[in-house]
Amino acid sequence: MAKYLYRSCSIISLVAAFSTIFAYEVHGWGDTAHRIICEIAFREANTAAQAEVKRLIRLDPEFSTFSDSCTWPDHPRKRASEHFVNLPRSATQLENYPCPLADKCLVTAVNADLAIIADSAGIDTNRLMALKFLGHWVGDVHQPLHVSFRDDRGGNSIKETGPCSGNLHSVWDGCILIRKLGRDIGSIATDLRGAVTPADRNQWNNTAPKMWANESFEIATSGAVEYCIKKDSECWYAADNRELDPNEARRVVVVDNAYMERQLPTVKTRLTHAGVRLGHLLNQALGGQHEKDPMARFNITNLATRIRKTGAIGFFTKLTLKNQIDDLLSEFQRFHTGSGDIELPVLNDHFNLLLMKVITLLQDDDPKLFQDIVSAREILWINLADPERFQRL
Repeated sequence: MAKYLYRSCSIISLVAAFSTIFAYEVHGWGDTAHRIICEIAFREANTAAQAEVKRLIRLDPEFSTFSDSCTWPDHPRKRASEHFVNLPRSATQLENYPCPLADKCLVTAVNADLAIIADSAGIDTNRLMALKFLGHWVGDVHQPLHVSFRDDRGGNSIKETGPCSGNLHSVWDGCILIRKLGRDIGSIATDLRGAVTPADRNQWNNTAPKMWANESFEIATSGAVEYCIKKDSECWYAADNRELDPNEARRVVVVDNAYMERQLPTVKTRLTHAGVRLGHLLNQALGGQHEKDPMARFNITNLATRIRKTGAIGFFTKLTLKNQIDDLLSEFQRFHTGSGDIELPVLNDHFNLLLMKVITLLQDDDPKLFQDIVSAREILWINLADPERFQRL
């Protein structure tokens, strides 16, 4: 009996060891990166989208936050063929077909699950599952080596030397991030999001998943990453071999501290792109942002007049809100003129807190105004945070 128990424990230990060794090989962005991306996205989401995300996540027996739920598709890996996009070695970008070598891939996965989430009449369990998948997919499509080549499995078959102790794919999944930024999800999300401008959001969100994949592929095949060898207008596995031969020696990339320092800005940019774009998708699907050109229809003066006239808020409460609104506008004025020391992320927190007070007062007795303000949240923030738009208010 003791011998049997010893053998069982040995087997369990061996399985655990192999699981640790191959953890990066099996998964996409590491859990830390996925949590950061989804934390940024949740903060980017407007009030209505946040409320619906929270409602759906409350139905989940395993997760209590959206950021944690985005790791779910990797544990164990689900819909394995949709975690990446494979291109031929001759490709320079995705052309007409989002999945050149398969029927499904990351690009189609994003669109499929977004449609499920956006169907408000759909079954909640299906929408919850799609929400967890969507958060993961948007992260993976922004990891450069998830848009790559089949024969080397996105860099899993390229060795690396240095502190990461894995392969080139694992370097990009999490090693650079963890060694250079750490694991404090909230702090990293705050820092990355704090550097985003309204102009950045407008530019990044005016794109589609296929373009995100092309951005990743361009990074992956750049000389700086050392993923492939440019030759004859193609990206070869090695200088003397177009595709990886299973019997040949694996290429080795030197990943030292200097390599990680060079790539850190790219890692930070891809995490930020993914978070902001995912937040925009959540607003589209859950936040009432369906107008083709909502900015053109937005009128802050009309909105303020409706708040003054609504019977859902008492007279003295309106006076209090007016003072708080005036204080917030003064903070934005000082921020735009450089006369204050307040930062944009702090202003965003003040803005969201005040907006929450207003919609809480309205939601039961003036549902139309409540919905209009919820839908205008993102547009209102853009008008306040952008210096030119702010001066025109």
